Amino acid sequence: MKNNTLAKKIFDTLPFIIKVIKKSVKIHSCPLTPNQIKVLHIIGHDSSTVDELAQIFNITSPTMSETIDGLSKKNLVKKIKSKEDGRVYNIILTSNAKKMVANAHKKIVAILGKKLNNLTLKEKKILTEALSILQKTFSTNKN
Repeated sequence: MKNNTLAKKIFDTLPFIIKVIKKSVKIHSCPLTPNQIKVLHIIGHDSSTVDELAQIFNITSPTMSETIDGLSKKNLVKKIKSKEDGRVYNIILTSNAKKMVANAHKKIVAILGKKLNNLTLKEKKILTEALSILQKTFSTNKN
Protein backbone atom coordinates (compact mmCIF):
# COMPACT_ATOMS: atom_id res chain seq x y z
CA MET A 1 0.00 0.00 0.00
CA LYS A 2 1.33 3.44 -0.92
CA ASN A 3 1.98 6.04 1.80
CA ASN A 4 -0.50 8.47 0.26
CA THR A 5 -3.24 5.84 0.21
CA LEU A 6 -2.65 5.08 3.88
CA ALA A 7 -2.43 8.77 4.75
CA LYS A 8 -5.74 9.41 2.98
CA LYS A 9 -7.38 6.58 4.92
CA ILE A 10 -6.16 8.05 8.22
CA PHE A 11 -7.25 11.55 7.20
CA ASP A 12 -10.66 10.32 6.05
CA THR A 13 -11.22 8.45 9.33
CA LEU A 14 -10.39 11.34 11.69
CA PRO A 15 -13.63 13.31 11.13
CA PHE A 16 -15.71 10.33 12.27
CA ILE A 17 -13.71 9.99 15.48
CA ILE A 18 -13.80 13.74 16.11
CA LYS A 19 -17.58 13.73 15.57
CA VAL A 20 -18.02 11.10 18.30
CA ILE A 21 -15.80 13.11 20.66
CA LYS A 22 -17.70 16.35 19.98
CA LYS A 23 -21.00 14.58 20.55
CA SER A 24 -19.68 13.15 23.81
CA VAL A 25 -18.64 16.60 25.02
CA LYS A 26 -22.04 18.02 24.11
CA ILE A 27 -23.99 15.16 25.73
CA HIS A 28 -22.15 15.54 29.02
CA SER A 29 -22.65 19.31 29.15
CA CYS A 30 -18.97 19.97 29.37
CA PRO A 31 -18.38 23.72 29.79
CA LEU A 32 -15.46 23.56 27.36
CA THR A 33 -15.26 23.28 23.61
CA PRO A 34 -13.60 20.20 22.09
CA ASN A 35 -10.64 22.40 21.09
CA GLN A 36 -10.23 23.66 24.65
CA ILE A 37 -10.29 20.07 25.87
CA LYS A 38 -7.63 19.14 23.31
CA VAL A 39 -5.45 22.07 24.42
CA LEU A 40 -5.80 21.08 28.06
CA HIS A 41 -5.09 17.45 27.20
CA ILE A 42 -1.85 18.39 25.43
CA ILE A 43 -0.75 20.71 28.23
CA GLY A 44 -1.52 17.91 30.69
CA HIS A 45 0.96 15.61 28.96
CA ASP A 46 3.71 18.19 28.94
CA SER A 47 3.73 21.86 29.88
CA SER A 48 3.94 23.92 26.73
CA THR A 49 4.45 27.46 25.57
CA VAL A 50 1.89 29.39 23.56
CA ASP A 51 4.13 29.11 20.49
CA GLU A 52 4.46 25.33 20.84
CA LEU A 53 0.71 24.93 21.21
CA ALA A 54 0.09 27.21 18.22
CA GLN A 55 2.38 25.03 16.11
CA ILE A 56 0.63 21.84 17.23
CA PHE A 57 -2.79 23.27 16.30
CA ASN A 58 -1.47 25.01 13.18
CA ILE A 59 -2.77 28.42 14.26
CA THR A 60 -1.09 31.72 15.02
CA SER A 61 0.42 32.45 18.42
CA PRO A 62 -1.99 35.36 19.04
CA THR A 63 -4.96 33.06 18.38
CA MET A 64 -3.58 30.46 20.78
CA SER A 65 -2.83 33.21 23.29
CA GLU A 66 -6.54 34.14 23.24
CA THR A 67 -7.45 30.51 23.93
CA ILE A 68 -4.97 30.35 26.82
CA ASP A 69 -6.25 33.66 28.23
CA GLY A 70 -9.80 32.27 28.16
CA LEU A 71 -8.68 29.10 29.94
CA SER A 72 -6.76 31.19 32.44
CA LYS A 73 -9.88 33.25 33.23
CA LYS A 74 -11.68 29.97 33.94
CA ASN A 75 -8.83 29.06 36.35
CA LEU A 76 -7.83 26.08 34.22
CA VAL A 77 -4.27 27.05 33.29
CA LYS A 78 -1.45 29.06 34.82
CA LYS A 79 1.32 30.91 33.05
CA ILE A 80 4.74 30.39 34.60
CA LYS A 81 7.60 32.61 33.42
CA SER A 82 10.40 30.60 31.86
CA LYS A 83 13.69 30.60 33.75
CA GLU A 84 15.63 30.44 30.47
CA ASP A 85 13.79 33.25 28.66
CA GLY A 86 11.80 35.86 30.58
CA ARG A 87 9.68 36.62 27.50
CA VAL A 88 8.34 33.05 27.39
CA TYR A 89 5.68 31.54 29.63
CA ASN A 90 5.16 27.84 30.22
CA ILE A 91 1.51 26.91 30.43
CA ILE A 92 0.51 24.39 33.10
CA LEU A 93 -2.80 22.95 34.22
CA THR A 94 -4.43 23.91 37.50
CA SER A 95 -5.71 21.14 39.75
CA ASN A 96 -9.24 22.08 38.66
CA ALA A 97 -8.28 21.55 35.01
CA LYS A 98 -6.62 18.22 35.79
CA LYS A 99 -9.87 16.99 37.34
CA MET A 100 -11.93 18.34 34.42
CA VAL A 101 -9.66 16.77 31.81
CA ALA A 102 -9.66 13.43 33.64
CA ASN A 103 -13.47 13.49 33.84
CA ALA A 104 -13.88 14.44 30.17
CA HIS A 105 -11.30 11.83 29.18
CA LYS A 106 -13.16 9.13 31.12
CA LYS A 107 -16.48 10.00 29.47
CA ILE A 108 -15.02 10.22 25.97
CA VAL A 109 -13.20 6.90 26.39
CA ALA A 110 -16.44 5.26 27.57
CA ILE A 111 -18.32 6.47 24.50
CA LEU A 112 -15.51 5.48 22.14
CA GLY A 113 -15.42 2.11 23.89
CA LYS A 114 -19.11 1.56 23.19
CA LYS A 115 -18.46 2.20 19.50
CA LEU A 116 -15.91 -0.64 19.56
CA ASN A 117 -18.25 -3.22 21.12
CA ASN A 118 -19.06 -4.83 17.78
CA LEU A 119 -15.43 -5.55 16.89
CA THR A 120 -14.16 -9.09 17.18
CA LEU A 121 -11.23 -9.84 19.48
CA LYS A 122 -9.01 -10.23 16.41
CA GLU A 123 -10.11 -6.82 15.05
CA LYS A 124 -9.46 -5.20 18.44
CA LYS A 125 -5.94 -6.65 18.53
CA ILE A 126 -5.23 -5.44 14.99
CA LEU A 127 -6.62 -1.98 15.78
CA THR A 128 -4.61 -1.78 19.00
CA GLU A 129 -1.40 -2.64 17.15
CA ALA A 130 -2.17 -0.17 14.36
CA LEU A 131 -2.97 2.63 16.80
CA SER A 132 0.24 1.94 18.72
CA ILE A 133 2.17 2.33 15.47
CA LEU A 134 0.30 5.55 14.65
CA GLN A 135 0.92 6.97 18.11
CA LYS A 136 4.62 6.13 17.88
CA THR A 137 4.84 7.59 14.38
CA PHE A 138 3.06 10.85 15.15
CA SER A 139 4.37 11.47 18.66
CA THR A 140 7.92 11.99 17.44
CA ASN A 141 9.13 15.42 16.40
CA LYS A 142 10.41 14.15 13.07
CA ASN A 143 8.83 15.34 9.81
